[in-house]
Amino acid sequence: MSYNNVKDMSDNKLTLPSNVCDYLVSHLDPLELDDFFENEFCELNEQQDTTKMKDKLEKILEKSSQTQSNTYEAMAITRDIGFIASALNRHGVVIHNITNLESELLRLSELTLELPRDNVNSYTTRNPKGKRQRTFTNYPEERLFIHSVRESMNCLYTISNNLQLLKETDICSSDYVRLVNNCSEQFNFMVNSIVQVKKEISPERFSFDLQPYFSPFVIGGKLYHGPGGTQMLMIIVEFLLYGSSLDDKEYQDYLDNNFVYLPYDHREIVISNKNKPSIIDLILLKESTYIERKERLYNSLNSLEKFLNRIIAFRSPHTQLAKDNMKVRPPKSLGSGGYNASILETLLEITLEKKRTIKEFKKTVELVNV
Repeated sequence: MSYNNVKDMSDNKLTLPSNVCDYLVSHLDPLELDDFFENEFCELNEQQDTTKMKDKLEKILEKSSQTQSNTYEAMAITRDIGFIASALNRHGVVIHNITNLESELLRLSELTLELPRDNVNSYTTRNPKGKRQRTFTNYPEERLFIHSVRESMNCLYTISNNLQLLKETDICSSDYVRLVNNCSEQFNFMVNSIVQVKKEISPERFSFDLQPYFSPFVIGGKLYHGPGGTQMLMIIVEFLLYGSSLDDKEYQDYLDNNFVYLPYDHREIVISNKNKPSIIDLILLKESTYIERKERLYNSLNSLEKFLNRIIAFRSPHTQLAKDNMKVRPPKSLGSGGYNASILETLLEITLEKKRTIKEFKKTVELVNV
């Protein structure tokens, strides 16, 4: 999907920022499916009773098509349809053969201003908490996984907001250092989270019992990937830090293929910043202006290097975790976003290279006599 297509899809603006939107959606149950998900869904799924699940989904689709929904209710409906459709897809049911599924997801997409299937927000931040939470299985590891990704998404939302403010903040100001340091503090949860997931969710549990529910399927003749890490707001963090002007084909393909799964306000960030200087660019492009404020500039560079170190501390175990998962899967397997672990290695290497750039610039600043 091109940038122009996404721009067209975004013409009707949402009134709530995505974190508030997701919180609201998590409390909605417009088709009254709480009891089904709490008491029936996991058992039907475990028994692979596709007949009952398909019958239930087709009744839900009929009810949905007759329901006057606003944008947020449509997101909740897409979430619930997505869970059941993904389970049927995992058990070999041909999605195209489910009556009204494609037409209803396409209709709901016009209301949500998003692609016509569930996404990582549906599975985590728009997913209710407690007994209302939707899961595919009764495994405690799945609940841990949802909690971990949900909390990570909340942290990444705060970080992405800070980075947008950073682009408008004087690089040699204390506010700049404060914003970057806050990003580093927020990112500590990401680091701790990936370590916990790596420790408590085995490659076998994730690869064979959870990941198959995130498989792609075709809607309206187009292939859409299921919820996955490539749809998380980490893509916005890296884009604002260094990616908006990055001349790297693998990275640009990764960005183009995945930013379309983001909520409206974050797609707008990509559209409005595409081919413009990144946060790291803004320091390097105007170095002569800032050299006279050497000490303040050095503090800002230190804070950026610290933040990049936190990202590296997340990306390194994340990359290893992906490799471990791939080892137990059949050859040439792909992750939920349609990639193997090599894309994570690319993102890690880009981050390491940007850290080296910052370190070299720090040396330049050190040599300046003011």
